[in-house]
Amino acid sequence: ISRVIRALCAEGDVIEARVLGVPRAGHISGYFDDFDRMASAVARYDGQAEAAYFTLNPVRPELLARANNRLVEWTKHTTSDADILCRRWMMIDFDPARPTGISSSDTELEAALARREEVIEWLDLAGFPAGLCGMSGNGAHLLYRLDNLPNDEEHTILIQACIAVIAAHFGDKAVDIDRKVFNPARLCKLYGTLVRKGENM
Repeated sequence: ISRVIRALCAEGDVIEARVLGVPRAGHISGYFDDFDRMASAVARYDGQAEAAYFTLNPVRPELLARANNRLVEWTKHTTSDADILCRRWMMIDFDPARPTGISSSDTELEAALARREEVIEWLDLAGFPAGLCGMSGNGAHLLYRLDNLPNDEEHTILIQACIAVIAAHFGDKAVDIDRKVFNPARLCKLYGTLVRKGENM
């Protein structure tokens, strides 16, 4: 978990960690500029919660005062789009079509991973730099580094349009490409943690 955070976040960044669906604790959230402490805090809930997430883009340092390098149960305040300092990443989310609240099957996951490869090839031909690949637990992620773009309406519209074009070309009834992941405060699966949705079948 610590390696993932250091690969995607810069030293000195403040980021939010959020753990959803913790038994008898609800949603848990905290703000961290100490990545090792964040990894340790999240790891305590790994395998017990539905999933663990973090903000891909850095947040305002003042938010540390909500929960300074620790996780708080039954959290009330989380990161809004206005709290993001800049845009570091564009995420493309490949989600197998299935009922909500359950894990994907092996076949559904393989379809999402295959669709991601198609998009990588298409974007390579369009001149995109190499992206980073991750698994959401039930689907696939593709992350492209941005050059600390301003958190403003112009760049939000640009990222939204880019994702919409990819979704229009490659999304279908088997694999959905989520058009809603363009907002600055979008949470990303914390890679290296277990996702638990529905029964273990």
